[in-house]
Parts: sequence; C-alpha cells; structure tokens
Amino acid sequence: MKKVLIIGDSSLFRNYLGNKLQEYGIEVSIGLNGFDGYLKMRNEVPDLIIMDYMLTRKSSMEVLTEKKNNKNTAPIPAIMIATKVEQRNVVEMAKANVKKILSKPINMDVLLKTISDLIGIEIKVDNTPCIIESHFNEDMLFIEIAQGLNSEKVELLKYKLTELLHLYDVKQPKILLMMTSIDFPENARPKLRRLLDLIKENAQPNSRMIQILTSTNEIISYLGTTDYKDIPIADNLPEAMDNLLGIKPDTVAHEGVVHDKLL
Repeated sequence: MKKVLIIGDSSLFRNYLGNKLQEYGIEVSIGLNGFDGYLKMRNEVPDLIIMDYMLTRKSSMEVLTEKKNNKNTAPIPAIMIATKVEQRNVVEMAKANVKKILSKPINMDVLLKTISDLIGIEIKVDNTPCIIESHFNEDMLFIEIAQGLNSEKVELLKYKLTELLHLYDVKQPKILLMMTSIDFPENARPKLRRLLDLIKENAQPNSRMIQILTSTNEIISYLGTTDYKDIPIADNLPEAMDNLLGIKPDTVAHEGVVHDKLL
C-alpha cells in the first residue's frame, strides 16, 4: 500500500485531500505542522510528501534540508504548495527532490494528477469547469456557483463550510445558494443532490432557511421531483433575499437591508 504524508497547518486542505486519497486505498499520514511533519517523515518514510510552503514550528525549507540529509528520506518525491517561493529556495527544493511546485489557490485537478503520476495510482478527477465561492455576512452564508458542478469542488465545500462556521461562530446560518449562470446536464443531478446534502448536514438542516437563486429551468424542474422540493427557489436577487429574510418587497427597509447584507 502506498503512503502519502501531508504536511500543512490547514485542516481544510489536510482533511479533504486525505479523504480523497483514502478512497483509492492510499494510506495517509498527517503532519499538523512543520515539526510534526518532520518527525513523521523520518519515522514513517512515506512514498510521497505533500507540503505547504508556510509551516509553523519548523519551516518547510528546514524540513527539506533534514529530508535531503537523511539517506532514507532523500529519495522521497515531494510536492510543494505555495503562494510565492523565493528563487533561491526553488533551487534548494530541486536538490531535495521536490518534483512540482503548485501555486495557491490550488488547482485540485492538477494536484491529483501530479500525485497520480508520482505514486503510480490512477486517481479519477471530475474535469467539469466549476467555480464555487462561499463567504459570510453576519448570520448569512452566501454560496455562489458558476459554470457547472464539479464533484471535487462540491466535496471540498464540506470542509470550507466547517471552517467558516467555526471562524464566524455561527451554528445554523441562513443560506443563499446562487446558481445564476450554470450548465446543468443530466449527469449533474447527483452532484446537486450531494451539494444540498452537504449543506444540510454541515450548515443548515432546516430547508426553509435555505434559498436557491437560479433561473436555470433544468435545476428548477429537477428539484421539484426530489425531497428538496420544499427549498424556496427565486429567479432574481431581491425576491431571494425577501424569501430568506422574511421582508415584504414593498417595505421601506427592503432596499437598505438587501444592500447591507450583500456588502
């Protein structure tokens, strides 16, 4: 069984990637920070190391130096994930057998393909173009989806929701799910169901506290045949906000509240 060591301070990234690799029978070890990752690298000698450039307790370059100087760990291929890397460190990374440097925000398709190539195990990825953004404003969670539905990005949303709820200390937010410009072929139906399952399981179990904004007829028709048919659907933003906030369209406060919530 192949073993992959993931070193990074972000639980969002570690948990998503770890679960994804385990689906393919890959053993996953987690380094919670640079020092923890160094110890696991030395003691477990994995087949591949995936490392964040910014680490606490021990820097990524210190970990790589230790790796290079140990005859057992020196041959292990590594992937570095970074926002920016100084040129002098790129050379040192190559000496430590870093095979690829991937920039943030990470393209999961590229990362999974690189992992697959380095350990010789085929990892299937969904190549559907998809943009998913999520952010809070007070007690309201906005989830915006464009282009299409991608299985990997839908699953990643689960960890993002957990992180956001913890960060903003909101237990059950009002949720506006916006899918205003999206392709929805028949094979996207299970992805939409999975998306709604994740939202209800991880953020808001009450369907009446979720509002869908879409004008895509295929989505509207499909949801009408599922057990999610009780989630309100609107085709314009003011109506969606009214439904979610319980504000009548002709009230004086309407425009101000909508404006404040979207800022």
